[in-house]
Amino acid sequence: PTDRRPAIAATKVQAQPGVLRQPAGSGPAEILQRADSAWRQGRGEEALRLLSDLLREHPEQGGARLLLSRILQQAGRDAEAGRVLAEGLELDPGEPLLAMARAETLARRGESRLALEVLQRARDRGAADPRFLAFVASLSQRLGEHSRAVEAYRRALAARPDAAVWWLGLGISLQALGEDAGAVRAYRRALAGGGLKDTLRDFARGRLARLERRSSG
Repeated sequence: PTDRRPAIAATKVQAQPGVLRQPAGSGPAEILQRADSAWRQGRGEEALRLLSDLLREHPEQGGARLLLSRILQQAGRDAEAGRVLAEGLELDPGEPLLAMARAETLARRGESRLALEVLQRARDRGAADPRFLAFVASLSQRLGEHSRAVEAYRRALAARPDAAVWWLGLGISLQALGEDAGAVRAYRRALAGGGLKDTLRDFARGRLARLERRSSG
């Protein structure tokens, strides 16, 4: 029977409360911290105003863009969030965190090819981040570009060998390329670690069992 591959979630790039910090002593940093604090305390409109004003004066502030886009997304204003990120990437196409956030919004709309193109423009600076590489791999796999996916997954796993979902992704692309022995090893690594949801664990077990039956037959 044909198995239906569950979606492997792409790496999320979120501006989390309390983590966006710039060097102390600068005006933009203080405004960003006030906006961050307002958001954490439930004063979303105040945070939006502070961030919008900050970006009008300092459009290069990537941290402010990430936080503003996240707040807008939570408010259901996805188109505005996308514009905030796109404007930042016009200023600096190679900024990896902005690229990942923008690619995430595009991927959610089913625009995987555009999402991958956004990441490719930031690849030189993003290649040091295993989450960036895994996102490239996930999108490449979704587009059927399994050789690129395998390369990116392997580079990501070299830095984060405990990432079970990336081992699963590697196994899927290796199997698609006909590299069954490598796929078996990848599925086993995925199952040996923690972190897989039950649906993904069952999926990996099913794929592994079929490959093992094929090799023994």
